[in-house]
Amino acid sequence: RPIQPVIQLHIIQKLQLPEQFLQAQHVCTYVSRDREVETHQLIEMLLGKHKRVSVPRIKPDYSIELVEIASFQQALDQAALSTLPAGANAPNLVIVPLVACDLAKNRIGRGKGSYDKFLAAHPEITTIGLAYDWQVIDQIHPDPWDQPLDTILTDTRAIT
Repeated sequence: RPIQPVIQLHIIQKLQLPEQFLQAQHVCTYVSRDREVETHQLIEMLLGKHKRVSVPRIKPDYSIELVEIASFQQALDQAALSTLPAGANAPNLVIVPLVACDLAKNRIGRGKGSYDKFLAAHPEITTIGLAYDWQVIDQIHPDPWDQPLDTILTDTRAIT
């Protein structure tokens, strides 16, 4: 399916409404690729609001380390950046990519469990998944290690 820019913009506009987003000082977001909801404008908007922004770097063992950025170009060049030091404040909010999700806020990712491991280690972090409405399916049967999201925003609704 072709993805219309107006649909992506509508999802990003919805993201600015929840209280968790407004209060977050440090936001971690994915750098979109393939058919994920595009996050390039989101990253620019977050930086413009003077929020701390980090992006995940997936390590060879599929764990996530966070890289703080000051521009979208740095997000693209994240391999050249240093990771957040141990003991640095974890983000208040993580924007999570997904391939599919359900109304119970379960998600299917890319199958390596990177986000599930990271979120299990940080249960205090609020999570928001970004999806197109066609990615919402009837039911996902989560594995014991899968971490449900707090909210999912699509182009037509908020699943809370």
